[in-house]
Amino acid sequence: MRIRLVVGLALAAVGLSPLACSSAAPPFQEVSEYCTAYAKAICGISSTCGFDTGSCQSYQDAQCNSAAQAAQASGTRQYKPGNVQACINAVSAAYSSSATTVTAAQITNYTNLCNQVFVGSAGEGATCSSNFDCTVSGDICSAAPGLGMTCAKPTPKMLNDVCADPGDQCPSSAYCGSVMTSTGSTNECIPAQTEGQACSTAQPCDGNDHCVNGFCAALGAQSAPCNSSADCISSLLCDTFTSADAPIAQCEPAYQFGGRGSVDCAGIDGTASMGTASSSSSGSSSGSSSGSSSGGDSGSGDAPSGG
Repeated sequence: MRIRLVVGLALAAVGLSPLACSSAAPPFQEVSEYCTAYAKAICGISSTCGFDTGSCQSYQDAQCNSAAQAAQASGTRQYKPGNVQACINAVSAAYSSSATTVTAAQITNYTNLCNQVFVGSAGEGATCSSNFDCTVSGDICSAAPGLGMTCAKPTPKMLNDVCADPGDQCPSSAYCGSVMTSTGSTNECIPAQTEGQACSTAQPCDGNDHCVNGFCAALGAQSAPCNSSADCISSLLCDTFTSADAPIAQCEPAYQFGGRGSVDCAGIDGTASMGTASSSSSGSSSGSSSGSSSGGDSGSGDAPSGG
């Protein structure tokens, strides 16, 4: 007791308080803090949708933590608290209490920022599973013929160029395929399949089309059925939240929040089903975007995705 008293008097004598040397810890030091903030931000849409905020936050918090675990599962990506605030700000802006829509561009923006909450440590040439595993800014996770996925600098190629190294990128009208030359087999950027032509994993469609039942078809315009945003033209997202009134997933320019009956409202609070181009599936949605992967489809890819 005397020692404490003497210390207290000594601090007082120099004009300090016993707490003067302490400082508040930086925010978001734990993943759980990040997910709590993320859930609060995305559930800001509750006033527009009319659902219970507490239930929404519980659902989104669980989705965020699940996606965070997936992001770190390989050991290549680590949590970076300093990148959290940009993610939270973008989600808050998109799902503010006055919002009635969240556009594909907004989803892309906050998903990219939230993906950066978990930073990759794979250097060039190291094994990866997504671009976010790579530690060098601008690197992509890329495969080359006969090789696995590794981090590499992107190298744009033209039609008929050789594409033998990680990072080689053919134009959207072509893909890297095997061709025979006078000296033997090599890999070059060759024309991709176009609308109406047969397609497969080995013979993909060009950038304006996608493979549907073995044939290339034009990417979906608004209201077209879809399985993921890759099935839609670039300005649209695949809204995979479904209900009895909206039984299939469709290409849309935005999530629409039209009150309690809105399927997208139900998607955010976890009461919608997740659908495909042909039907909806049972079970709740996974509308989270906590920083593991993904756009407007689900929160299980490279970043918990807002919806």
